[in-house]
Amino acid sequence: MSSDGDPPKTDDATTRVEGAGDGLSPGMASLHPWLRPLYRRVIVTVLCVIWLGVESVFGDPFFSVLAMAMCAYAAWDFFIKPARLDREAARSE
Repeated sequence: MSSDGDPPKTDDATTRVEGAGDGLSPGMASLHPWLRPLYRRVIVTVLCVIWLGVESVFGDPFFSVLAMAMCAYAAWDFFIKPARLDREAARSE
């Protein structure tokens, strides 16, 4: 912080989202580069669903709820949110 109370200035490169501006849709720009291909996002989500099934069969409620939350988050972050951001970007153009 400077002596006059202003916050420190930041470089624009440190605040921008990695991948934004490299031709990706707004919904995909925030994903880690490893997760950009659809098949990898599907595999991660399917593994969460399999884990949910295993925990449900063996009856551990804590890990069942944890796996259910991971499935919901994966579905939201990998599929629903990018589509929604793409629709909003198309509307604003």
